[in-house]
Amino acid sequence: MTVNPNLATLMRVIEENQDKMTEGEYLEAMNALCALHRVATSAVVAAPVAVAPRAPSSPPYSSIWDDLPPLPALPALPAVPVNLFGGVRNLFRGHDDYELWSRVTRVLRHISPESWLSMSQELQNELNRESTRKIAENQERNFRNPTPSSCPFVARHAVGDWRTNETETWTCVCGYSGKFKHWQKHEKSARHQEWAQHRIVPAKVVSTMRKQIQKDRQGTVIEFIRPLSGGFRYYLTRQERNEWTHPEFFLDNTRCNDRQGWFVLQRHVREMIEI
Repeated sequence: MTVNPNLATLMRVIEENQDKMTEGEYLEAMNALCALHRVATSAVVAAPVAVAPRAPSSPPYSSIWDDLPPLPALPALPAVPVNLFGGVRNLFRGHDDYELWSRVTRVLRHISPESWLSMSQELQNELNRESTRKIAENQERNFRNPTPSSCPFVARHAVGDWRTNETETWTCVCGYSGKFKHWQKHEKSARHQEWAQHRIVPAKVVSTMRKQIQKDRQGTVIEFIRPLSGGFRYYLTRQERNEWTHPEFFLDNTRCNDRQGWFVLQRHVREMIEI
């Protein structure tokens, strides 16, 4: 049977953009796709039969329409495939075996199910570690804040994460949200300059920033797929330390732009570790 082209398109788009997703978002998208497939395959869509229109019954028109042959019925639409995913899953010994093959194929390179099943357990374990490390490295690259020196003003004032791509948005402690490319315009704006007279940030915002810093310190774990236990713990920086979260590091003469650029704390990036 042919694969439903709409489901196939969704599957392709998800696979092509998986590097831009977290592991959880990717699995959520695939689960949603499977759910759509189950709904689509629950019934076969039958095409309606076309019926020739009839004219008013008053003569002489009624006899003309009665003599016309009926229009042929439209061909039935092709049924959606009985199973888009189950056929591949059934080749594996269990759910974990399938999930491991799926991760390796998605992250490293395509391996046919037959080739995978012929591999030794030692080689599968090696690919298990390699693919898990690759996911952690992608997460670090895509979701860790840039180095503060790349834009000290934004690093100093950002609530949450920020990026140096022009189209990316960020939120300033003064309450402004906008695209990164406008950061210089924002710094000179009346709104920010008025706020800069007191530089007061609501306690709720400070609490939010501190909580994110604590999460950054704890790191995030990408687990191996069984039969291996453990995984890789990696560390993101999605909130910079600043004068509101760590006032002890910021002297009075660093609380404003000194024409030499904004003072920022140098970041110590913790290395990924296997656990």
